[in-house]
Amino acid sequence: RLLRDDGSEVREATTAALKRLTKEHPEAIGPHLGAIVPSLADVSVGDRSKEARYYADRALRHALQIYDTPNGLEMAQAVLKAGGNAYAARTKLTDPVLRRLKALPDESDDEEGGGANWGTLGGDQDDDDQVVLGD
Repeated sequence: RLLRDDGSEVREATTAALKRLTKEHPEAIGPHLGAIVPSLADVSVGDRSKEARYYADRALRHALQIYDTPNGLEMAQAVLKAGGNAYAARTKLTDPVLRRLKALPDESDDEEGGGANWGTLGGDQDDDDQVVLGD
């Protein structure tokens, strides 16, 4: 509910707390991916608050265990496929979005207070047609 609160500061604090939880205790999030990932995806791709989007991006990266390695999307692919725990987020977490999450610099995760290099997960001209999930 807090991720859908009218106050941007509430959404920012909630996404920041979820980012920290998903980073430090990923085992605690696993059973709740179906509830958490769709809400984080909504914030990540559509919230008006840059800070809320910033923390939601990083929380998703940790919750779905997305890493910048050749097989860094295995967990995300498993939970976002049809019948997976977080399939409800599939419409928001498109292939270009997953590629951007994978490409987030690791050091950006340690910054407190958001960042000067927030960026967006919306489409841009550099997106290619590489298929990540194969839908």
